[in-house]
Amino acid sequence: GSYLVLKLLMNVTDMVKLETHWGEMGTGPGQFDLDSDNAAIDVDAQHFVYISDTGNNRIQKFEPDGTFVTEWGEDGYQDGFLHRVRSMAIDANGNILTFDKGGDFADRIQKWTPEGRWLYTFEGHAYGNGIDVDRENYIYVAGWENVSKWSNIYELVHPVPDYTFLDADEDGLTDIQEAAGWNITVRKESGTLL
Repeated sequence: GSYLVLKLLMNVTDMVKLETHWGEMGTGPGQFDLDSDNAAIDVDAQHFVYISDTGNNRIQKFEPDGTFVTEWGEDGYQDGFLHRVRSMAIDANGNILTFDKGGDFADRIQKWTPEGRWLYTFEGHAYGNGIDVDRENYIYVAGWENVSKWSNIYELVHPVPDYTFLDADEDGLTDIQEAAGWNITVRKESGTLL
């Protein structure tokens, strides 16, 4: 596979200057196993560079000079996993959309924060090989014979649950459990109440 990222500077006279490059073959941070048919790269408004490392089923994030920042992803078909990312795009809010799964085409869009936290999945409705997002957050999907346009507002397939539970009186029951009528009775081994 391929494994080199080039940063080029172009001006109006078609002159190109190599600014920097980074990467090598491998599985560690800053290393790649890129599929030449499905290599995807995008840059956000803060100039962070996101690369879909297809062979390693992950996204890597870099500073503009190539300094590694973070990575996320693991091979799989479940929400929050990646399988053969074909394309990716950054929406107007700075979130990363990956387009992956399937055999000859992709059929799953997943949304991630810039730090790599999975937000949600939109699956089984958009098919193709490429996506992009405009300034108004419309998602464009390029198929073989057409382009479809999707609103970036759709129902969450599997919302991320809120695991924050408050226990204001510190009795071992959450405030939600207490509001539902739960209570705790603690007895000593002898059977007497504490």
